[in-house]
Amino acid sequence: MIAKQYTTPQALGEIKTAFTTFQPQLVRLEHVLTKRNYSEVYTFLQNMRFIKKNIPDKFSFGEGSVARLFTIFPELDSLLRLVLYLTDASEEQLHLGLHSYGKGTYTLLHDSEGIGERTEFYVFFGPKRWDSAWGGTFVYKDAADNSILIPPQANSFCIVHKKDLQRFVQYVKHFAGDEKFYVLYGFVEQ
Repeated sequence: MIAKQYTTPQALGEIKTAFTTFQPQLVRLEHVLTKRNYSEVYTFLQNMRFIKKNIPDKFSFGEGSVARLFTIFPELDSLLRLVLYLTDASEEQLHLGLHSYGKGTYTLLHDSEGIGERTEFYVFFGPKRWDSAWGGTFVYKDAADNSILIPPQANSFCIVHKKDLQRFVQYVKHFAGDEKFYVLYGFVEQ
């Protein structure tokens, strides 16, 4: 399911070196899934039922079933194996979620979110052209107010090692209309 250009031993080695060497520890891969598989998963997500989760001073988004997604598309497991390879983690340390973001959704910085250390990853599914003016960008901030911006981009994978950073998702504005993007996300417990 992962596009061939990311599965060779040389490519995997280069990705791991980039992730473990550069600061901040962040790697983004574009066109991470084959076109056919990406299209099938995206179509499935557009038709999947997401339950609205909303705590006004913390977040508002849709939550979907990770188990159902992996039951229908077991080949997505190759993405998890990539995360385990990059982080040298075990399956027991991996936590997954599935969210939808559309008009009116967001997450906020919150005191209850620790500033500790962990590795987070995302696979974005959505329209080919998500306009950054619509919102939905994943933002990491440090204590000095420096930011790392990760805009949602269709068929991309991003992994970031979060140390002394907090994350939020920018409010998705009405400009998005009926467009939504979906995120298979997770983190590796340290």
